[in-house]
Formats: sequence, structure tokens, C-alpha cells
Amino acid sequence: MSLRIIIRCPHCKSRAVARSSQEKTATMREITYQCTDVECGYTYVTSLEIVRGLSPSGKPNTAVRVPMSQHIKERVMQQMLLPV
Repeated sequence: MSLRIIIRCPHCKSRAVARSSQEKTATMREITYQCTDVECGYTYVTSLEIVRGLSPSGKPNTAVRVPMSQHIKERVMQQMLLPV
């Protein structure tokens, strides 16, 4: 299953289409969007960034620093404190 993200033009609320994408870092991309309403035609750049992890990687890259989600940290701490 793939998730299709619809971005709307902030001006006219029409659907926008991604025209290009450029990797800036291992955790961030810049994406250029263009409004599909020809009368509006607004073109803009967004950023897509990994902000937190939900599970650790089985093949971690030591150069990549992404914090774990707080609720995951708390769950791990609770599991460590439970008697076996």
C-alpha cells in the first residue's frame, strides 16, 4: 500500500503537482510544486524531513542522527524496568 499525499496551493486551494525533488541531506529533500490551476500558476518549494524514528534501523548509519519518538523511548524505558 502506498500513501498518496495531496498538496494544495496555499492561494487558490487547487491541487499542486510535484515537478522536481532534490536531496539536501540524508534526512531532508526539497520538492518544487506547481499549482494545477492555470490562472493561479503558483510555484513553490517545500521541504520533506525525517523528524523522528519509530523503530531502530537494522542497518544504522552512524552519520544519521534522528531522535526516537518520545512515546517509543518511554515504552523502552518501561520494558527495561519491568521484572522478568
